[in-house]
Amino acid sequence: MTPAELLAARHTMGLTQIEFAERMGVTATTVSRWENGKSPLAPRTIKAVEALLWQQTTVTEDGA
Repeated sequence: MTPAELLAARHTMGLTQIEFAERMGVTATTVSRWENGKSPLAPRTIKAVEALLWQQTTVTEDGA
């Protein structure tokens, strides 16, 4: 996952950096570093982002 893809995923979920950080269990600064390419995304982080995106889009599609 590239920084641009991470940013796009966050925007798809309609989350601010702060909201996204809270859901990921990190700081908003960490999210900013990921999105700016200053810190690499670990494979487990990518999986967590994908799971959060799937969960968020599934809930949205179900109307829950």
